[in-house]
Amino acid sequence: MRAAIILCACALGSAGQAASAQGQFADKLLHGRAVQVALASPYYQDRSLEGIADEIAAAGFDAVHLVITSESADLKPGFVDLLHARGIGVWATLFATSVYTPTEDLPEGWEEWQVEFLVPQGYRHLSMAEPGYREWLKGRIDRVLSAAAFDGFTLYEPFFPVWRGLEQDPVQYADVSPAFQRRFMEATGHDRFPNFADPADPDFYETNPALYRDLVDYRAEVIASFFDELVNGDGGIRERRPEVLVSTWSVAAAMEDGLEILREWEGHDAAAVVERVKPDMHTLQTHWPDWVRPELPPDYARAYLPYAESVWAVAPGLPVSVQADIGSLNTMRKSGHWARDFHAASLEAGFSATTYYEFSLRWEVYRAAPELVAARAEGERAFLTFDQCVGPASAEALVGRRVVDFESGHGALIREVSVDGNRLVLVLDLPLESGRIWSFPVGGLEDDPARRFVPEDQVNRVPEDVWQWARVE
Repeated sequence: MRAAIILCACALGSAGQAASAQGQFADKLLHGRAVQVALASPYYQDRSLEGIADEIAAAGFDAVHLVITSESADLKPGFVDLLHARGIGVWATLFATSVYTPTEDLPEGWEEWQVEFLVPQGYRHLSMAEPGYREWLKGRIDRVLSAAAFDGFTLYEPFFPVWRGLEQDPVQYADVSPAFQRRFMEATGHDRFPNFADPADPDFYETNPALYRDLVDYRAEVIASFFDELVNGDGGIRERRPEVLVSTWSVAAAMEDGLEILREWEGHDAAAVVERVKPDMHTLQTHWPDWVRPELPPDYARAYLPYAESVWAVAPGLPVSVQADIGSLNTMRKSGHWARDFHAASLEAGFSATTYYEFSLRWEVYRAAPELVAARAEGERAFLTFDQCVGPASAEALVGRRVVDFESGHGALIREVSVDGNRLVLVLDLPLESGRIWSFPVGGLEDDPARRFVPEDQVNRVPEDVWQWARVE
Protein backbone atom coordinates (compact mmCIF):
# COMPACT_ATOMS: atom_id res chain seq x y z
CA MET A 1 0.00 0.00 0.00
CA ARG A 2 1.21 3.48 -0.65
CA ALA A 3 2.91 4.90 2.38
CA ALA A 4 0.49 7.78 2.50
CA ILE A 5 -2.83 8.29 0.83
CA ILE A 6 -3.59 11.99 0.74
CA LEU A 7 -7.16 12.81 -0.15
CA CYS A 8 -6.41 16.18 -1.62
CA ALA A 9 -9.01 18.81 -2.44
CA CYS A 10 -8.35 18.56 -6.14
CA ALA A 11 -9.23 14.87 -6.06
CA LEU A 12 -12.23 14.99 -3.79
CA GLY A 13 -13.89 18.36 -4.00
CA SER A 14 -17.10 18.36 -1.97
CA ALA A 15 -16.69 14.67 -1.32
CA GLY A 16 -14.22 15.51 1.44
CA GLN A 17 -17.16 16.68 3.55
CA ALA A 18 -18.89 13.37 2.94
CA ALA A 19 -15.84 11.47 4.10
CA SER A 20 -15.83 13.45 7.33
CA ALA A 21 -19.56 12.91 7.90
CA GLN A 22 -19.19 9.18 7.40
CA GLY A 23 -16.12 8.86 9.60
CA GLN A 24 -17.34 5.78 11.41
CA PHE A 25 -17.25 3.60 8.30
CA ALA A 26 -15.33 5.69 5.75
CA ASP A 27 -12.03 3.93 6.35
CA LYS A 28 -13.64 0.51 5.94
CA LEU A 29 -15.24 1.55 2.66
CA LEU A 30 -12.14 3.20 1.25
CA HIS A 31 -9.42 0.88 2.63
CA GLY A 32 -11.10 -2.36 3.62
CA ARG A 33 -11.96 -5.81 2.34
CA ALA A 34 -15.47 -5.77 0.91
CA VAL A 35 -17.86 -8.29 -0.62
CA GLN A 36 -20.86 -7.96 -2.92
CA VAL A 37 -24.20 -9.28 -1.67
CA ALA A 38 -27.32 -9.76 -3.79
CA LEU A 39 -30.16 -10.58 -1.40
CA ALA A 40 -32.43 -11.71 -4.25
CA SER A 41 -30.18 -14.77 -4.81
CA PRO A 42 -31.41 -18.21 -3.64
CA TYR A 43 -28.75 -18.37 -0.94
CA TYR A 44 -30.44 -15.67 1.13
CA GLN A 45 -34.06 -16.79 0.91
CA ASP A 46 -36.15 -18.06 3.83
CA ARG A 47 -33.63 -17.12 6.48
CA SER A 48 -33.23 -14.26 8.92
CA LEU A 49 -31.38 -11.09 8.09
CA GLU A 50 -29.60 -11.48 11.42
CA GLY A 51 -28.16 -14.80 10.30
CA ILE A 52 -26.98 -13.34 7.01
CA ALA A 53 -25.31 -10.44 8.80
CA ASP A 54 -23.65 -12.84 11.26
CA GLU A 55 -22.32 -14.96 8.40
CA ILE A 56 -20.80 -11.95 6.63
CA ALA A 57 -19.26 -10.70 9.86
CA ALA A 58 -17.82 -14.14 10.65
CA ALA A 59 -16.11 -14.13 7.23
CA GLY A 60 -14.18 -11.03 8.29
CA PHE A 61 -15.38 -8.49 5.72
CA ASP A 62 -15.10 -4.77 6.45
CA ALA A 63 -17.77 -3.62 4.00
CA VAL A 64 -20.64 -4.86 1.83
CA HIS A 65 -21.65 -3.77 -1.66
CA LEU A 66 -25.41 -4.33 -1.51
CA VAL A 67 -26.39 -5.17 -5.10
CA ILE A 68 -29.76 -3.59 -5.91
CA THR A 69 -31.60 -4.57 -9.09
CA SER A 70 -35.09 -4.48 -7.61
CA GLU A 71 -35.92 -2.40 -4.54
CA SER A 72 -38.52 -4.91 -3.36
CA ALA A 73 -36.18 -7.91 -3.62
CA ASP A 74 -32.87 -6.36 -2.58
CA LEU A 75 -33.73 -3.63 -0.05
CA LYS A 76 -34.64 -5.45 3.15
CA PRO A 77 -35.67 -3.17 6.04
CA GLY A 78 -33.15 -3.22 8.86
CA PHE A 79 -30.39 -5.09 7.01
CA VAL A 80 -28.03 -2.12 6.76
CA ASP A 81 -28.49 -1.45 10.48
CA LEU A 82 -27.66 -5.08 11.26
CA LEU A 83 -24.43 -4.80 9.28
CA HIS A 84 -23.55 -1.53 10.99
CA ALA A 85 -24.10 -3.13 14.39
CA ARG A 86 -21.43 -5.68 13.41
CA GLY A 87 -18.97 -2.98 12.35
CA ILE A 88 -19.54 -3.41 8.61
CA GLY A 89 -19.90 -0.43 6.27
CA VAL A 90 -22.37 -0.61 3.39
CA TRP A 91 -22.30 0.60 -0.22
CA ALA A 92 -25.57 0.91 -2.14
CA THR A 93 -24.88 -0.31 -5.68
CA LEU A 94 -26.99 -0.20 -8.83
CA PHE A 95 -26.21 -1.15 -12.42
CA ALA A 96 -25.65 1.93 -14.57
CA THR A 97 -27.81 0.67 -17.45
CA SER A 98 -30.45 -1.05 -15.26
CA VAL A 99 -29.58 -4.25 -17.10
CA TYR A 100 -31.08 -6.61 -14.52
CA THR A 101 -33.92 -4.41 -13.28
CA PRO A 102 -37.31 -6.09 -13.82
CA THR A 103 -39.42 -4.35 -16.43
CA GLU A 104 -42.21 -3.88 -13.90
CA ASP A 105 -39.84 -1.64 -11.90
CA LEU A 106 -39.21 0.63 -14.91
CA PRO A 107 -41.33 3.69 -15.75
CA GLU A 108 -43.76 4.00 -18.62
CA GLY A 109 -41.94 4.67 -21.87
CA TRP A 110 -38.68 3.00 -20.85
CA GLU A 111 -38.59 1.19 -24.18
CA GLU A 112 -37.53 4.46 -25.83
CA TRP A 113 -34.33 4.45 -23.75
CA GLN A 114 -33.02 1.09 -24.91
CA VAL A 115 -29.54 0.61 -26.29
CA GLU A 116 -29.52 -0.99 -29.74
CA PHE A 117 -26.73 -3.39 -30.73
CA LEU A 118 -25.70 -4.27 -34.26
CA VAL A 119 -25.75 -7.87 -33.09
CA PRO A 120 -28.34 -8.64 -30.36
CA GLN A 121 -26.66 -9.37 -27.03
CA GLY A 122 -29.47 -11.04 -25.10
CA TYR A 123 -29.52 -8.33 -22.42
CA ARG A 124 -31.54 -5.12 -22.17
CA HIS A 125 -29.54 -1.97 -21.45
CA LEU A 126 -30.90 1.55 -21.02
CA SER A 127 -28.97 4.42 -22.58
CA MET A 128 -26.79 6.59 -20.39
CA ALA A 129 -27.14 9.32 -23.05
CA GLU A 130 -30.91 9.70 -22.58
CA PRO A 131 -31.92 12.72 -20.45
CA GLY A 132 -35.17 11.03 -19.43
CA TYR A 133 -33.32 7.97 -18.17
CA ARG A 134 -30.86 10.11 -16.24
CA GLU A 135 -33.67 11.97 -14.47
CA TRP A 136 -35.53 8.77 -13.64
CA LEU A 137 -32.34 7.18 -12.32
CA LYS A 138 -31.64 10.20 -10.09
CA GLY A 139 -35.00 9.64 -8.45
CA ARG A 140 -34.38 5.93 -8.09
CA ILE A 141 -30.99 6.53 -6.48
CA ASP A 142 -32.56 8.95 -4.04
CA ARG A 143 -35.25 6.40 -3.13
CA VAL A 144 -32.59 3.77 -2.50
CA LEU A 145 -30.40 6.06 -0.39
CA SER A 146 -33.47 7.18 1.57
CA ALA A 147 -34.38 3.58 2.42
CA ALA A 148 -31.43 2.98 4.76
CA ALA A 149 -28.37 4.67 6.27
CA PHE A 150 -26.01 3.72 3.44
CA ASP A 151 -22.41 4.85 3.79
CA GLY A 152 -21.52 4.91 0.11
CA PHE A 153 -22.88 4.61 -3.41
CA THR A 154 -21.62 3.36 -6.76
CA LEU A 155 -22.91 2.35 -10.19
CA TYR A 156 -21.76 -0.95 -11.68
CA GLU A 157 -20.67 -1.38 -15.28
CA PRO A 158 -21.18 2.05 -16.85
CA PHE A 159 -20.04 1.06 -20.36
CA PHE A 160 -21.09 -0.09 -23.82
CA PRO A 161 -20.68 -3.88 -23.51
CA VAL A 162 -19.18 -4.77 -26.87
CA TRP A 163 -15.90 -6.47 -25.92
CA ARG A 164 -13.83 -7.07 -29.07
CA GLY A 165 -16.73 -5.62 -31.03
CA LEU A 166 -14.63 -4.30 -33.87
CA GLU A 167 -12.75 -7.58 -34.21
CA GLN A 168 -15.89 -9.67 -34.65
CA ASP A 169 -17.42 -10.79 -37.92
CA PRO A 170 -19.89 -9.26 -38.25
CA VAL A 171 -18.77 -6.24 -36.26
CA GLN A 172 -20.60 -5.78 -32.96
CA TYR A 173 -21.32 -2.29 -31.75
CA ALA A 174 -23.58 -0.16 -29.57
CA ASP A 175 -25.35 2.15 -29.35
CA VAL A 176 -26.68 2.37 -32.92
CA SER A 177 -30.26 3.30 -32.06
CA PRO A 178 -31.81 6.23 -33.95
CA ALA A 179 -31.96 8.24 -30.71
CA PHE A 180 -28.26 7.72 -29.97
CA GLN A 181 -27.29 8.56 -33.55
CA ARG A 182 -29.28 11.76 -33.32
CA ARG A 183 -27.67 12.76 -30.02
CA PHE A 184 -24.19 12.07 -31.43
CA MET A 185 -24.84 14.30 -34.41
CA GLU A 186 -26.32 17.08 -32.25
CA ALA A 187 -23.33 16.96 -29.90
CA THR A 188 -20.63 16.86 -32.57
CA GLY A 189 -22.15 18.86 -35.42
CA HIS A 190 -21.90 15.92 -37.82
CA ASP A 191 -24.74 15.16 -40.19
CA ARG A 192 -23.95 11.44 -40.32
CA PHE A 193 -23.11 8.45 -38.14
CA PRO A 194 -20.37 5.87 -38.74
CA ASN A 195 -21.37 2.76 -40.65
CA PHE A 196 -20.23 -0.56 -39.17
CA ALA A 197 -21.80 -3.02 -41.60
CA ASP A 198 -20.96 -1.95 -45.17
CA PRO A 199 -17.29 -1.48 -46.17
CA ALA A 200 -18.47 0.20 -49.39
CA ASP A 201 -20.14 3.02 -47.45
CA PRO A 202 -18.00 6.21 -47.48
CA ASP A 203 -18.76 6.57 -43.78
CA PHE A 204 -17.64 3.04 -42.94
CA TYR A 205 -15.71 3.35 -39.69
CA GLU A 206 -12.40 2.33 -41.29
CA THR A 207 -12.90 4.51 -44.35
CA ASN A 208 -13.82 7.67 -42.39
CA PRO A 209 -11.58 7.42 -39.30
CA ALA A 210 -12.16 11.04 -38.24
CA LEU A 211 -15.91 10.46 -37.95
CA TYR A 212 -15.34 7.22 -36.10
CA ARG A 213 -12.84 8.83 -33.70
CA ASP A 214 -15.41 11.48 -32.82
CA LEU A 215 -17.82 8.70 -31.93
CA VAL A 216 -15.20 7.07 -29.70
CA ASP A 217 -14.72 10.38 -27.90
CA TYR A 218 -18.46 10.98 -27.66
CA ARG A 219 -19.15 7.61 -26.03
CA ALA A 220 -16.49 8.30 -23.38
CA GLU A 221 -18.03 11.74 -22.83
CA VAL A 222 -21.49 10.18 -22.40
CA ILE A 223 -20.23 8.01 -19.54
CA ALA A 224 -18.33 10.83 -17.84
CA SER A 225 -21.26 13.26 -18.09
CA PHE A 226 -23.67 10.53 -16.95
CA PHE A 227 -21.74 9.95 -13.73
CA ASP A 228 -21.22 13.67 -13.23
CA GLU A 229 -24.89 14.52 -13.57
CA LEU A 230 -26.03 11.76 -11.23
CA VAL A 231 -23.49 12.74 -8.59
CA ASN A 232 -23.01 16.50 -8.97
CA GLY A 233 -26.00 17.65 -11.04
CA ASP A 234 -29.29 19.18 -9.91
CA GLY A 235 -31.03 16.63 -7.71
CA GLY A 236 -27.90 14.48 -7.68
CA ILE A 237 -26.34 12.55 -4.84
CA ARG A 238 -24.21 15.37 -3.46
CA GLU A 239 -27.17 17.72 -3.37
CA ARG A 240 -29.58 15.27 -1.75
CA ARG A 241 -27.22 12.94 0.14
CA PRO A 242 -23.96 14.81 0.78
CA GLU A 243 -23.05 12.44 3.63
CA VAL A 244 -22.74 9.46 1.28
CA LEU A 245 -19.35 8.51 -0.15
CA VAL A 246 -19.18 8.02 -3.92
CA SER A 247 -17.14 5.53 -5.91
CA THR A 248 -16.93 5.72 -9.67
CA TRP A 249 -16.47 2.48 -11.57
CA SER A 250 -14.82 1.14 -14.72
CA VAL A 251 -13.57 -2.15 -16.14
CA ALA A 252 -9.96 -3.27 -16.56
CA ALA A 253 -8.31 -6.14 -18.42
CA ALA A 254 -4.76 -7.42 -18.51
CA MET A 255 -3.94 -6.61 -22.12
CA GLU A 256 -1.39 -4.52 -23.96
CA ASP A 257 -2.65 -0.99 -24.62
CA GLY A 258 -5.72 -1.82 -22.56
CA LEU A 259 -6.48 1.81 -21.72
CA GLU A 260 -6.82 2.80 -25.35
CA ILE A 261 -8.51 -0.41 -26.49
CA LEU A 262 -11.20 -0.47 -23.80
CA ARG A 263 -11.90 3.23 -24.36
CA GLU A 264 -12.49 2.49 -28.03
CA TRP A 265 -14.47 -0.74 -27.62
CA GLU A 266 -16.58 0.03 -24.56
CA GLY A 267 -16.20 3.72 -23.73
CA HIS A 268 -14.08 3.32 -20.59
CA ASP A 269 -12.07 6.38 -19.58
CA ALA A 270 -11.56 6.23 -15.83
CA ALA A 271 -9.42 9.36 -15.72
CA ALA A 272 -12.05 11.42 -17.53
CA VAL A 273 -14.77 10.20 -15.18
CA VAL A 274 -12.72 10.83 -12.04
CA GLU A 275 -11.60 14.27 -13.18
CA ARG A 276 -15.21 15.25 -13.82
CA VAL A 277 -16.94 13.63 -10.84
CA LYS A 278 -14.25 14.00 -8.13
CA PRO A 279 -15.28 10.83 -6.29
CA ASP A 280 -14.10 9.49 -2.96
CA MET A 281 -12.88 6.29 -4.63
CA HIS A 282 -12.59 4.66 -8.03
CA THR A 283 -13.13 0.93 -8.52
CA LEU A 284 -11.64 -1.23 -11.28
CA GLN A 285 -13.80 -4.22 -12.13
CA THR A 286 -12.07 -7.31 -13.46
CA HIS A 287 -13.21 -7.90 -17.05
CA TRP A 288 -14.46 -11.37 -17.99
CA PRO A 289 -11.43 -12.54 -20.01
CA ASP A 290 -9.47 -12.34 -16.76
CA TRP A 291 -11.95 -13.60 -14.18
CA VAL A 292 -12.90 -16.73 -16.15
CA ARG A 293 -9.30 -18.00 -15.97
CA PRO A 294 -9.09 -20.98 -13.57
CA GLU A 295 -5.37 -20.33 -13.07
CA LEU A 296 -5.70 -16.60 -12.38
CA PRO A 297 -2.90 -15.72 -9.89
CA PRO A 298 -3.89 -13.73 -6.79
CA ASP A 299 -1.55 -10.88 -7.75
CA TYR A 300 -3.09 -10.40 -11.21
CA ALA A 301 -4.27 -6.87 -10.33
CA ARG A 302 -0.69 -5.64 -10.78
CA ALA A 303 -1.52 -5.66 -14.49
CA TYR A 304 -4.21 -3.06 -13.74
CA LEU A 305 -1.77 -0.48 -12.43
CA PRO A 306 -1.80 1.48 -15.74
CA TYR A 307 -5.54 2.06 -15.21
CA ALA A 308 -4.95 3.18 -11.62
CA GLU A 309 -2.05 5.39 -12.67
CA SER A 310 -4.26 7.14 -15.21
CA VAL A 311 -6.62 7.95 -12.32
CA TRP A 312 -3.83 9.12 -10.03
CA ALA A 313 -2.56 11.41 -12.80
CA VAL A 314 -5.72 13.52 -12.44
CA ALA A 315 -6.51 12.75 -8.77
CA PRO A 316 -3.30 12.15 -6.80
CA GLY A 317 -3.77 9.85 -3.84
CA LEU A 318 -7.36 8.89 -4.67
CA PRO A 319 -8.19 5.43 -3.26
CA VAL A 320 -8.52 2.88 -6.06
CA SER A 321 -10.16 -0.47 -5.37
CA VAL A 322 -10.13 -3.72 -7.36
CA GLN A 323 -13.17 -5.96 -7.83
CA ALA A 324 -12.66 -9.68 -8.40
CA ASP A 325 -15.05 -12.47 -9.34
CA ILE A 326 -14.48 -15.53 -7.17
CA GLY A 327 -17.16 -17.94 -8.30
CA SER A 328 -19.49 -17.11 -11.21
CA LEU A 329 -18.32 -20.33 -12.88
CA ASN A 330 -17.53 -23.58 -11.11
CA THR A 331 -14.39 -23.95 -13.21
CA MET A 332 -12.81 -20.73 -11.89
CA ARG A 333 -14.01 -20.70 -8.26
CA LYS A 334 -11.32 -19.30 -5.98
CA SER A 335 -10.47 -20.60 -2.51
CA GLY A 336 -10.66 -18.57 0.64
CA HIS A 337 -6.88 -18.67 0.75
CA TRP A 338 -6.73 -17.24 -2.78
CA ALA A 339 -9.14 -14.46 -1.84
CA ARG A 340 -7.03 -13.43 1.15
CA ASP A 341 -3.86 -13.52 -0.97
CA PHE A 342 -5.60 -11.40 -3.61
CA HIS A 343 -6.45 -8.76 -1.04
CA ALA A 344 -2.91 -8.71 0.35
CA ALA A 345 -1.31 -8.59 -3.10
CA SER A 346 -3.62 -5.78 -4.23
CA LEU A 347 -2.74 -3.65 -1.22
CA GLU A 348 0.95 -4.35 -1.77
CA ALA A 349 0.61 -3.23 -5.40
CA GLY A 350 -0.82 0.15 -4.28
CA PHE A 351 -4.57 -0.38 -4.41
CA SER A 352 -6.51 0.74 -1.36
CA ALA A 353 -9.26 -1.87 -1.12
CA THR A 354 -10.82 -4.96 -2.71
CA THR A 355 -14.26 -6.38 -3.24
CA TYR A 356 -15.55 -9.73 -4.46
CA TYR A 357 -18.49 -11.03 -6.45
CA GLU A 358 -20.44 -12.60 -4.73
CA PHE A 359 -20.64 -13.69 -1.08
CA SER A 360 -22.78 -16.76 -1.78
CA LEU A 361 -20.44 -17.87 -4.59
CA ARG A 362 -17.37 -18.21 -2.39
CA TRP A 363 -15.36 -21.42 -2.27
CA GLU A 364 -16.57 -22.42 1.19
CA VAL A 365 -20.19 -22.65 0.03
CA TYR A 366 -19.27 -25.10 -2.75
CA ARG A 367 -16.26 -26.99 -1.45
CA ALA A 368 -16.25 -27.07 2.37
CA ALA A 369 -18.42 -28.50 5.13
CA PRO A 370 -20.09 -26.12 7.62
CA GLU A 371 -17.83 -24.81 10.35
CA LEU A 372 -18.99 -23.43 13.71
CA VAL A 373 -17.80 -19.84 14.21
CA ALA A 374 -19.80 -18.51 17.17
CA ALA A 375 -22.32 -19.52 19.85
CA ARG A 376 -24.50 -17.80 22.39
CA ALA A 377 -27.05 -18.99 24.95
CA GLU A 378 -30.40 -17.70 26.16
CA GLY A 379 -31.72 -19.91 28.92
CA GLU A 380 -32.16 -23.41 27.55
CA ARG A 381 -31.62 -22.31 23.97
CA ALA A 382 -28.27 -22.21 22.19
CA PHE A 383 -27.78 -20.25 18.96
CA LEU A 384 -24.96 -21.57 16.79
CA THR A 385 -23.55 -19.55 13.88
CA PHE A 386 -21.83 -21.41 11.03
CA ASP A 387 -19.75 -20.03 8.18
CA GLN A 388 -22.38 -21.07 5.61
CA CYS A 389 -25.89 -22.47 5.33
CA VAL A 390 -26.60 -25.85 6.91
CA GLY A 391 -28.74 -28.53 5.27
CA PRO A 392 -31.93 -28.82 7.38
CA ALA A 393 -32.23 -32.60 7.09
CA SER A 394 -28.69 -33.15 8.37
CA ALA A 395 -29.32 -30.95 11.42
CA GLU A 396 -32.10 -33.24 12.64
CA ALA A 397 -29.47 -35.86 13.45
CA LEU A 398 -28.21 -33.69 16.34
CA VAL A 399 -31.36 -34.40 18.38
CA GLY A 400 -30.46 -36.76 21.22
CA ARG A 401 -26.79 -35.82 21.28
CA ARG A 402 -25.12 -33.96 24.14
CA VAL A 403 -23.33 -30.60 24.29
CA VAL A 404 -20.33 -30.90 26.59
CA ASP A 405 -18.52 -28.37 28.78
CA PHE A 406 -14.93 -28.42 27.54
CA GLU A 407 -13.39 -28.36 31.04
CA SER A 408 -15.79 -30.18 33.34
CA GLY A 409 -17.24 -32.73 30.92
CA HIS A 410 -20.76 -31.87 32.09
CA GLY A 411 -23.32 -31.89 29.31
CA ALA A 412 -26.76 -30.87 28.14
CA LEU A 413 -29.04 -32.98 25.97
CA ILE A 414 -30.21 -31.58 22.61
CA ARG A 415 -34.00 -31.95 22.52
CA GLU A 416 -34.86 -29.96 19.41
CA VAL A 417 -33.05 -28.38 16.46
CA SER A 418 -34.28 -25.75 14.01
CA VAL A 419 -32.36 -24.24 11.08
CA ASP A 420 -32.16 -20.59 10.10
CA GLY A 421 -29.82 -20.64 7.11
CA ASN A 422 -26.38 -20.59 8.69
CA ARG A 423 -27.74 -20.68 12.27
CA LEU A 424 -28.91 -23.62 14.34
CA VAL A 425 -31.19 -23.09 17.31
CA LEU A 426 -30.80 -25.88 19.88
CA VAL A 427 -33.36 -26.53 22.59
CA LEU A 428 -31.55 -28.18 25.54
CA ASP A 429 -32.59 -29.84 28.74
CA LEU A 430 -30.25 -27.58 30.71
CA PRO A 431 -28.99 -24.03 30.16
CA LEU A 432 -25.41 -23.52 28.99
CA GLU A 433 -23.20 -21.42 31.22
CA SER A 434 -21.95 -18.41 29.28
CA GLY A 435 -18.29 -17.47 29.21
CA ARG A 436 -17.24 -21.11 29.02
CA ILE A 437 -16.06 -23.24 26.11
CA TRP A 438 -18.57 -25.85 24.99
CA SER A 439 -18.10 -28.67 22.50
CA PHE A 440 -20.90 -29.33 20.04
CA PRO A 441 -21.47 -32.72 18.33
CA VAL A 442 -21.69 -31.54 14.72
CA GLY A 443 -20.61 -34.74 12.97
CA GLY A 444 -22.77 -35.41 9.92
CA LEU A 445 -23.83 -31.79 9.35
CA GLU A 446 -24.01 -30.96 5.65
CA ASP A 447 -24.12 -27.81 3.60
CA ASP A 448 -27.20 -26.95 1.53
CA PRO A 449 -26.70 -27.40 -2.25
CA ALA A 450 -30.28 -26.25 -2.91
CA ARG A 451 -29.22 -22.69 -2.12
CA ARG A 452 -26.42 -22.51 -4.67
CA PHE A 453 -26.80 -19.97 -7.45
CA VAL A 454 -24.50 -21.94 -9.73
CA PRO A 455 -25.97 -25.48 -9.76
CA GLU A 456 -23.76 -28.16 -8.31
CA ASP A 457 -25.03 -31.21 -6.41
CA GLN A 458 -21.87 -31.95 -4.41
CA VAL A 459 -22.65 -32.24 -0.70
CA ASN A 460 -19.94 -31.32 1.80
CA ARG A 461 -20.32 -33.19 5.07
CA VAL A 462 -18.68 -32.87 8.49
CA PRO A 463 -17.14 -36.28 9.29
CA GLU A 464 -18.96 -38.40 11.83
CA ASP A 465 -17.92 -38.13 15.48
CA VAL A 466 -16.45 -34.65 14.89
CA TRP A 467 -16.92 -32.02 17.58
CA GLN A 468 -16.52 -28.30 17.07
CA TRP A 469 -16.18 -25.93 20.01
CA ALA A 470 -16.89 -22.30 20.77
CA ARG A 471 -16.94 -19.98 23.76
CA VAL A 472 -20.60 -19.41 24.51
CA GLU A 473 -21.57 -15.78 24.91
